[in-house]
Amino acid sequence: MNQQRKTIYGMRKEVLAAGAGVPLVWFTEDAKTKKKTRHEKMVSWPDQEEHLYDLIEDLIIEIVDEAVPRGKNDEFDTKALQTRVREQFNVDMNFEGAHPDKEKLQLDIFNVVEKRLKQKFEILGDDFRLYTQWLYLNTIDQLWKDHLLQMDHLRQGIHLRGYGQKDPKIEYKKEGFELFQIMKGRIAASTIGMVMRVEPVQQVDAQAATQQPAAGRASGTLPPLPQRRQQQMIETHGEAPTASGGAGGTQVQNQTAPIVRTGPRVGRNDPCPCGSGKKYKKCHLPLEEGAGASAD
Repeated sequence: MNQQRKTIYGMRKEVLAAGAGVPLVWFTEDAKTKKKTRHEKMVSWPDQEEHLYDLIEDLIIEIVDEAVPRGKNDEFDTKALQTRVREQFNVDMNFEGAHPDKEKLQLDIFNVVEKRLKQKFEILGDDFRLYTQWLYLNTIDQLWKDHLLQMDHLRQGIHLRGYGQKDPKIEYKKEGFELFQIMKGRIAASTIGMVMRVEPVQQVDAQAATQQPAAGRASGTLPPLPQRRQQQMIETHGEAPTASGGAGGTQVQNQTAPIVRTGPRVGRNDPCPCGSGKKYKKCHLPLEEGAGASAD
């Protein structure tokens, strides 16, 4: 596990050193004398590109080995090879009628993929190189964390190998190494797959972009969404009426004046203020309520 960690950290350091202008430094230790030796080298952007081509070459060898039949009686599935190349490298190649020659197929695929990647570097320049570097680092970190989780699961159940008359320690190292090799292959495949799917986008002329909405309105198309909502509200509800009238509004007059009480408040069961001796509700209250109703 410690050796796997050193390998991953070495990969990360080499990726980070690309184009940094600072030498990459690492140490090696002699197994017998325990003596450490210091090494250093400069890693440039062309070195990073060559490393990507090496990853592409390894992937092509693996893809072709899986597609080309091993026996004489096996059939060469050209459609499967075409699909596999398109999924991995985002390029369309036709292998109809091709001879199942591994070296020729590998060379043809590599030439096409290499040409496509070089065009990306020429067109996009350093921005594409920086993005490729970030993408490579992000893929390493993510898959390394997944690998650590897999190793934890393997460690928890490795003792069961003892029931099969196998040494759990040896099986743990063996299966851990296999998982590590699978992870390295996934790092290469994922990085190259995403890098090959990056395409340059042409900038749209700003003047042409501003003229398109005006042309759309002149041709009778729908206005922008906020404007349509405003028109819909006006057509549905109309304009709010105003107190003084106006365009589209109706004049509203306040025909009812507020009733102002001049005297003290009189309860319904209190004596009527007129001095008749009757209760207020039996004397002048009905008269006042009738006057108020007729005024409304």
